[in-house]
Amino acid sequence: MDLLQKYMNEGKTILGVGPVSRQVVQVTDEISKNYQIPILLICSRRQVESKDIDKSYVMSTEEISKYSSNKYIYLSRDHGSVWQGIYEKDLTFEESFEKCKLSYKKDIENGFRILHIDPSLEKEHDKLQIIYDLIDYCESLSKDIVYEIGTDETNGSLTNTKEFEEFIYKICKYLDFKYSKQPLFVVGQAGTYVREIFQAGYFDSTCAQNLSRICSKYGVYLKEHNCDYIYSEDFSQHNLCKVGAVNIAPELGILQTYILLGLLQERDQKVMNYFIDYVHSKKKWVKWLAENRSQEEMENLKNYTCLIAGHYHFEDDFTKEIIDRLDIKKKINNLWNKALTFRITEILKNLGWKI
Repeated sequence: MDLLQKYMNEGKTILGVGPVSRQVVQVTDEISKNYQIPILLICSRRQVESKDIDKSYVMSTEEISKYSSNKYIYLSRDHGSVWQGIYEKDLTFEESFEKCKLSYKKDIENGFRILHIDPSLEKEHDKLQIIYDLIDYCESLSKDIVYEIGTDETNGSLTNTKEFEEFIYKICKYLDFKYSKQPLFVVGQAGTYVREIFQAGYFDSTCAQNLSRICSKYGVYLKEHNCDYIYSEDFSQHNLCKVGAVNIAPELGILQTYILLGLLQERDQKVMNYFIDYVHSKKKWVKWLAENRSQEEMENLKNYTCLIAGHYHFEDDFTKEIIDRLDIKKKINNLWNKALTFRITEILKNLGWKI
């Protein structure tokens, strides 16, 4: 972690990219190598999970492990913990807890360097105790990992500074006493959150500065989630606010879906409609609806729901067969690579990286 800490201590904000597709992973890997910029691949358990646990919608933990050979790529578990897996909604706490432990074990075996412990979906058990128990488990497997701690409320709220400092104090005290280490990142909310295909919140620089100041006091770095679609000037403010790292993810998948729909419309309108109906029927878009929207309202907006959730289905046989039947694989990959490269490098430039 020395390289990451070196840059963050110099005031650089690290970019975390969610692997919402194979193309995003490949493009991120190339950018980091070409420009020698450290980038976090922030893998949720729904996107990337061990083949021994569950099927994920992008690739397995074992598949993504090959990117750990790039010294500028930091494989990071995003939203690890209970009920964060793709098929865990109906599990008991004990069942889900055992699954998330196995997930962390597979992460460590496959070169993940940063593990996010996020018990935000837990409603009945002591969240701090869950964090402590999972730290103990991971430390029993390896001493060479670091942690990102904290919940991601995704509602545009601002983190209460008093509660934030109390939380950091307890986590740092526990880790220091038992393992003589501190977390690398603590998650704080500075107003940003994503709904549908837009930034529904705003970046509060004053809040970010206050949270960063508290993090610095304890020798950790602030991590801000849900930074998709924010303005260029807001990205540039992150260095000034000493934010350690920011996450983006869904906007890249939506960018790819927009390009795919355009190409399908150009080649075969009927096939495009099949794809739209397929994505709509799977209802992955529901979790992203704005608070004032209903599922019933969206039944007449299938093109829009497809744009929101198309990337969840890039690896489905249905989508692959469409791409093969229309013989557009090479063209769509070229278009995706160009668009993703442009957007990711644009964000890096706004964060102050030289490209």
